[in-house]
Amino acid sequence: RSDNIAKRPKFKEMLDEGLARHFNVIVVHKLDRFSRNLRVTLDCFEKLSKVEVGFVSLSEQIDYSSPGGKLFLTMLGGLAQWYSDNLSQETKKGKRERKAQGLFNGLLPFGVAKGESGIPAPDPATHPGLLLAFEVAGQGKSDKAVAAALNLAGYRTTGNRGANPFSKDTVRGVLTNRFYLGYLPNGDGGWLRGRHAPIVDEELWQSAQEARMKRHQRRDGTTSRASVYSLTGLMKCFYCGGQIHLHRDHQGNPRGYCYNRTQGTKDCKQKGTFLSV
Repeated sequence: RSDNIAKRPKFKEMLDEGLARHFNVIVVHKLDRFSRNLRVTLDCFEKLSKVEVGFVSLSEQIDYSSPGGKLFLTMLGGLAQWYSDNLSQETKKGKRERKAQGLFNGLLPFGVAKGESGIPAPDPATHPGLLLAFEVAGQGKSDKAVAAALNLAGYRTTGNRGANPFSKDTVRGVLTNRFYLGYLPNGDGGWLRGRHAPIVDEELWQSAQEARMKRHQRRDGTTSRASVYSLTGLMKCFYCGGQIHLHRDHQGNPRGYCYNRTQGTKDCKQKGTFLSV
């Protein structure tokens, strides 16, 4: 579906081999197995035709080198993209509906399993490890030490990347995930109340957060992991009085966010903005 061929390394490898004339024809089961992006389909067909590499779809049985075949190619390519776009839209709609009902989307985090009613609940096999992580963190241990404790106890990560040893980065994701308090991400950097009960006791959660903050706290009120900006530690939220935290977004631009809003601890309507503003 993507128009970035680099995200399809085997597809890109096939095109490069074809453009180098290392084979004579590409055979697919169906046109939408080649691409579900009309621009990519037409662009690739034009390049391949210039080096006289043929194309065969076992399902459509069309001669794409003829004028009628080219017209049919455009129609099928457009339908393939429409199907993909429509499927994506329906999926997003379903996720929004689940979120409005307080239900989770996607993979469940470490220590959690789907209950009989479909509501997330503690996983008997890994929930003790989850509690161990928060207990060790509450003792003031580093994320690296928490990872070592989990690995020593025989626990491994869960999710789509398989069962791997814990690292300080995966532990940080566990210890800062408010899903364990009964919340769901709202898609805007904040949290909303979910239908599932807390997986971790709030007192245990808070103990771990305070201990982690003390470990990274400097005398000037900033954290050891933060880049130091001119307003770090000085700004307060206009609406709720919470601290404004500064960090970089995905593009590397420093932005300010209300900590209470992002953590869902208060009903705050303060939106994030660029530090330059």
